[in-house]
Amino acid sequence: MYYKAILRFAMWWQLALMGTSLLPLALASFPFSSTLASDQATGQPLYQLQWTFDDVMKTITFNVVVHTTGWVGFGLSPNGGMTGSDVVIGWVSSDGKAYFQDRYAFAKATPPIDPSQDWILLSGSESNGYTNLTFTRKWITCDTRDRDIQADTSKVVFSWGSADPADTSLSGQYHGSNRGSVSLNLLGGLVNPPPEPSDAKNFTFAVNQVAIPVQYTTYWCTGFKLPSDIIAQKRYITKISPKISPNNGMYVHHILLYQCLSLNETTDVGMGNDCLIATTTIRSCRLGRPIITAWAVGGSDFIYPNGIAFPIGGRPDEQYLVMEMHYSNPSLVSGVRDSSGFLITYTNMTPTYEAGILTLGHFVTPLMIIPPKDPSFSVYGTCDSTCTAAAIPSTGINIFANMLHTHLVGRAVTLRQLRMNSSCGGLQELPPVDQNMQYDFDFQQTNLLTRPVNVLPGDILQV
Repeated sequence: MYYKAILRFAMWWQLALMGTSLLPLALASFPFSSTLASDQATGQPLYQLQWTFDDVMKTITFNVVVHTTGWVGFGLSPNGGMTGSDVVIGWVSSDGKAYFQDRYAFAKATPPIDPSQDWILLSGSESNGYTNLTFTRKWITCDTRDRDIQADTSKVVFSWGSADPADTSLSGQYHGSNRGSVSLNLLGGLVNPPPEPSDAKNFTFAVNQVAIPVQYTTYWCTGFKLPSDIIAQKRYITKISPKISPNNGMYVHHILLYQCLSLNETTDVGMGNDCLIATTTIRSCRLGRPIITAWAVGGSDFIYPNGIAFPIGGRPDEQYLVMEMHYSNPSLVSGVRDSSGFLITYTNMTPTYEAGILTLGHFVTPLMIIPPKDPSFSVYGTCDSTCTAAAIPSTGINIFANMLHTHLVGRAVTLRQLRMNSSCGGLQELPPVDQNMQYDFDFQQTNLLTRPVNVLPGDILQV
């Protein structure tokens, strides 16, 4: 097991959220989207989801575009399965009338209608073989048959049928193989992401055709030199995009990018090797040096909120980076080559706030042995008051984004904050900085928090 929180912070106080890219069919009013199913032969989208939310009214609106003229199912599940899911089913009849029902799946059977209809249809139509439904609901409906929508991982389930139901009872309807589930953070995005700076430039750090070792796990380190314009003058990172080689998602577990004081340009720069046997300068860069960015399984682009950017360069003694690739090859497949890395977008424009990264957690140790049949097993990594006093400036920091990370057995992660109560004495636990009780190893996205969290020197942070 390995528990970690990678926090992005700045010395400021404001709300910050993350942006995502749009699909071709996305409507202007739906800034977030995901293709839930595609035709494996042609790549044609079969089920597209788009959504937006209102953090003042605490509502969320979905738009689904599905390649069918039959019925469409959508819902939220406790575990990605059907049982216990809060679902809706809708269709558009041949005369253009839209039908929509809020249902609850007690078992692997036709879900009965929910007595409290909390999902509301806004529109429904059919065109060119596609069914389009738009619907909305509150984040929290107070209906025990509904699942709350929170700022953590949502297990989205979906299905569709080829024909309209004969009646509203849905008798005889079955989706067959037209179904699936996916993990998403529905509230972890920026509804209005900042535009790309007018002077934006890009550079890429990526390994070059690395032969992934035929062993269960490998940490691979490669040295790089910063572009000359970044060495000469401080620049500001506004966007970080992971670039994972096609078909290599099953092998690339995580990527870390470290800032280094010095590397040997002959033996280190552009060269890669197992981190355990890499040169002394590369190994030392992984120990105690700042992290510029991190990516793990399922992650996507990270866009810094308006007015915030990550400083890089401008110091002759910090010209180098080391990228650590964690490869996982439990099936011992041979002949796999990898050229994964990061595309980094930067600007000359000075932001209002400079961001930094703080990493907390607990490394793997031989003592992490889960007792047989133990229903739960907790691991704690603590940055105590002396730790934060040494790491955090007197004015404090403001955490606006976080990535929670564990290995395969992780099921839930919480980042706690405790502070000395100046009035009554003793420690007072504050609301969690971040919490994901539906953690999914295959969806480790850096999300912006729904509220900025102020951390002062002397606070205690515990993962």
